[in-house]
Amino acid sequence: MRLLDRFRRARGHQALREGRRIPRLPDAVLARRHRRRDALPRNPRWWLPGADALHRRPTRAVVPHAPRAAVGRARGRGHPYRRQPRVSLADRLLQHGGGRHPRAVHPLRRLLRDRPEDPHVRWSRHPYGARIQPPARPDRAWPARSAGRFGRVPRVIAAGLLALLASVPAAHAGEWTLTRSLDALAQPLIECGVASGFVIGVIADGKVMIRGYGTTGRATDASVPAGDTVYEIGSITKVFTGLLLADAVERELVALGQPVRELLPNEIGVPTYGPREIRLVHLATHSSGLPRDPDDLSHPYVLYDEARFASFLASCELTWSPGARSVYSNLGAGLLGHALGHAAGKEFDTLLKERVTLPLALHDTRIALSDAMRARLAPGHDADGRARPALRLPPTLQAASALHSTANDLLRFAAANMAPEATPLAEALRTSHRIRFDYGNECNGIALFWNRRQGGATLEHTGGTLGYRSFLGIHPERRIAVVMLANTASDRLDDIAREAFALFLGSPVERVPIHAPIALPRKILERFVGSYELSPTERIRVRLGEDGLVIRIPGKPIARLYPSSERDFFLRKFEANIAFESDSTGTPQVIVLRTHDDIVKARRAQAE
Repeated sequence: MRLLDRFRRARGHQALREGRRIPRLPDAVLARRHRRRDALPRNPRWWLPGADALHRRPTRAVVPHAPRAAVGRARGRGHPYRRQPRVSLADRLLQHGGGRHPRAVHPLRRLLRDRPEDPHVRWSRHPYGARIQPPARPDRAWPARSAGRFGRVPRVIAAGLLALLASVPAAHAGEWTLTRSLDALAQPLIECGVASGFVIGVIADGKVMIRGYGTTGRATDASVPAGDTVYEIGSITKVFTGLLLADAVERELVALGQPVRELLPNEIGVPTYGPREIRLVHLATHSSGLPRDPDDLSHPYVLYDEARFASFLASCELTWSPGARSVYSNLGAGLLGHALGHAAGKEFDTLLKERVTLPLALHDTRIALSDAMRARLAPGHDADGRARPALRLPPTLQAASALHSTANDLLRFAAANMAPEATPLAEALRTSHRIRFDYGNECNGIALFWNRRQGGATLEHTGGTLGYRSFLGIHPERRIAVVMLANTASDRLDDIAREAFALFLGSPVERVPIHAPIALPRKILERFVGSYELSPTERIRVRLGEDGLVIRIPGKPIARLYPSSERDFFLRKFEANIAFESDSTGTPQVIVLRTHDDIVKARRAQAE
């Protein structure tokens, strides 16, 4: 130590006063010092490529300290110089983990960067935080404390914290940020009135998160939606029907290439395209050639019994050969479930419960509601916020859209699809995932009702009824799943669900703008009322109702127009924007309809 003091007085004092680092001491001297003082071994788990400088022990570290005279008095001697303690490995990583050393980004740095700073614990990250108390007032300077003989204590504690955080997966450090991003996606839909309420459930990194937004809309209990809130899941029912088919195939009761007529009674005739028959795999991939819905379908749907169903099939003509094209068909899904029920001699609801929902412990997934489920049902609304009745389907169409479920149950179902080996339906689940029809576009293909996207890596399906929307997306390999259930029938909710799925997958999120309506006086709205000619036989009609403008577009449901300016409007029932072009007198003469893939103009018709 006399050698060190001599060297310090000779060269180091002036250098440290000027804030410069002194030259490196001889290696032999440093080696003796580091063997005795808090030498932190290099942990291979924390070895960061290209970060050698962070692990090389500096000879001196000039850190902020109290005036030398005060330090000398505190140490009980008059020498104006005080040797400063070295900064620990943890502190160096924190200092260099940001922009000043871009090649070494430490998980601890990311964790602290992503969380808001708490003023009550800010003092604990000070180099001497383990030995000092926080200042009594925010404006008071940090007290000067000497390292003394206990100088190694804070460095050991920091090293232990660093080792503890090493066991935390990197994805968990950004969990709070992902939650904020999810809220930023979802909350504007409530604020702008797009949805009355919905729930989003996520499985990621072995953890489950369920977040509710808005209210359930129940008259007696307007609480925030939760994991056990019951919704109609619409066409997500089809993936359960596909799993039921896969289970029958694995038990060798049916074959995917088997003609569907072999499972039905003789009085139900199945149409053909020449010699080509409709087979079970055609129904499960929407490639049967059957129309989307029966032409004579009326509301209430429950009146569409088996006799009417058989009558429609007998008169139906296929427009293409089965297996040649894939066009969405609720009728085909209903026919598949009806055929499986006939083959088993049971109702579709009973068969689904025995073979799928009970083995997977999905106790809140069923067609007929129990009293407990009915008490937790969120009442449905259309895209304009009006209450809608519950959907009741006859047995012939239940396999297409009749199920109710909860976010908890759909997350269990997603977990079963991500880890089939842990379920009693392992082979059936794997069979239901295999692509059976190749689309050759961004959807990539369709399995047994599952849409395979992102190169076949994900399983997705959406659903919708008169007053509900739903989404289920699964990435089996990465064990990530997202569920969205809403009691508002707005297509905009599908966009939010896909954006949330992309968020947790780490894919680019393409935000679809959310419009907030403005208020216009009825005198201005009256200008737009009238008929606009699309063709000699088709017209767009705009009328003024109690709640505002209503538009009827050929081939589309009646929808409300929401103003975003004095000439621009948007719709919530389906994705479209409307603009009006006026003449010199201010009278609207042309209506411009913009959808995601088309622009149509129609001129005001003459008075009828």
